[in-house]
Amino acid sequence: MKKVTQDLTEGNIIKKVFSIALPMMAGNLFQMVYSLVDMFWVGKVSKEAIAAVSFSFALIFILISLAGGLGVASSIMTAQYFGARDHKRLKMTISVALWFIGGFALLLSIIGFLFSKTFLTWLHPAPDVFPLANAYFRIIMSGVPFMFLFFILSGILRGLGNAVIPMKVGLVSNLINIILDPILIFGLFTFPKLGVIGAAYATVFSRIIASSYLVYRLFKGKFGFSFTLGDLKADFEIIRHLLRIGIPSSLTHLFVSLGRSILMRIVAQFGTATVAAYGIGGRLDSAFFMIFMGLGSGVSAFVGQNIGRGKIHRVKTGVVKIGLITALISTTLAIIVFLSAKYLILIFSTEPDVVREGVIYLRTLAFFYMFIGVQFTIGRAFQGTGDAITTMFLSGTSVVLRITFAYILSRYIGVKGVWLGLGMSWIITSSIGFFLFLSERWKKKGIVKERYS
Repeated sequence: MKKVTQDLTEGNIIKKVFSIALPMMAGNLFQMVYSLVDMFWVGKVSKEAIAAVSFSFALIFILISLAGGLGVASSIMTAQYFGARDHKRLKMTISVALWFIGGFALLLSIIGFLFSKTFLTWLHPAPDVFPLANAYFRIIMSGVPFMFLFFILSGILRGLGNAVIPMKVGLVSNLINIILDPILIFGLFTFPKLGVIGAAYATVFSRIIASSYLVYRLFKGKFGFSFTLGDLKADFEIIRHLLRIGIPSSLTHLFVSLGRSILMRIVAQFGTATVAAYGIGGRLDSAFFMIFMGLGSGVSAFVGQNIGRGKIHRVKTGVVKIGLITALISTTLAIIVFLSAKYLILIFSTEPDVVREGVIYLRTLAFFYMFIGVQFTIGRAFQGTGDAITTMFLSGTSVVLRITFAYILSRYIGVKGVWLGLGMSWIITSSIGFFLFLSERWKKKGIVKERYS
C-alpha cells in the first residue's frame, strides 16, 4: 500500500514544502473553479441572487470561524506530534478533534439555522435580496457539520505530510457540485427549478459525500495507522493544547469574518450593484489567494513537523525561501489581474454598473497582492510553530486597520476608499509580521519542545 504519511524534517526544503503546497494549490484550483462556476450560474439568475449569496457568504464566515480555529489547531498538533514521533498523542489528537470540533460544528449549525433572519438583518440587505439570502444561508448552515468533518480530516492528513488525498477528494466533491448547480438552479432533467437555493443544496450534498469518504478512510486504517471507535477517547492534556492553540486561532478567523461583514455593511451603502461587484471581486480574490493558501499550508505543515523535531534553523530557512517565492508569484498574478480585470468581471455579469465597480475593485487591489501573499506565508508559519497568539494579533490588527481606513477613506473618495483601505492594511500587517518572525519569539511555542532541545 502506498505510504500515506511523509517526513518533512529531512531532505530538500523547497521540494518538501511544495510536495504539500502543489497538491494544495491543485485542490484550491478545483475549489476556485467551483466557486467561479457557482457564481457564474447564480449570476444567470439575477444580480439580486448574486447579492444574496454575497451577504450569506459574509455570515457563514462568522459562524464557522469559531470551529475553524480548532480545526487549524488539530492540524498543527498532528504535525508536531508526528514530527516528534509521538504516535500515542497523535491518535489522541485526532480523537479529540473529531468529537470536540464535530460537536461544536453541530451546535453552530443549529444556531445559524434558527437565527438566520436575526444575523442577516444586521447586514441590512435590500428587501428584494433578504428572502433569497435567508433561504440560501439556512440550507448552507444545515451542512456545516459535514464541512467541518472534511476540513478536520483534510487538515490532519496535511499535518501528516499528505495533501494528495484531500486534493483528490476535494476534486470529486467540486465536480459533483459543478454538475448539480445548473440542474438544481434551473430545474433540468425533471428536477424542480430551485433558483439560488439550488446552489446551496448542491454545495451541501457534495460536502456530505466528501466528509463521509474521509471518515471511511480513517476507520479503515487508510490514514497510515489503525484507528477504531475504541480510540475515540478524551484526554485533558490534548484538550488543553487544542484550546491553547484553537481559541486564538478561532478568534483569528472570527476577526477576519467580522471584518468581512463590517466591510460588507460599509459597501452596502453604495447600492446593490456595488455589493454584487464586491461579491464577484471577492470571489475572484479568494480564488487567486488559493495559491497563497496552498503555499501557506505547505509552510504550516513543514514548520509544525520541524518544530516537533527541534530543527529551528531549518524552520527559519524554509520560511524565508517560501516568502521570496510567494512575493514573486503574487507580483506576477497582480499584473495579470490588472490587465484582464474587465474580462474577468464580464464572465459573471454584463450589467454595466456591476462591471464598472468590479473593474475598479480588482485594479485597485492588484497593487497590493504582494503584501497579502507575504502575510499568508508569515501567518501560516506562526500557526505551524503553535504561536497562535501572534497570528491572532496580526489578524486583529489587519481588521482594525482595514475597517478604519475603509470607513474614513470612503467618506472622502467613495467606495474606492474601501478598496484602498484593504490594501493599506495588508502592507502594514505583513510588515509587522515579518519583523515579529525575525524576533524568533515563536521558538518557545512548540507543544512538544521539551522532547527536542
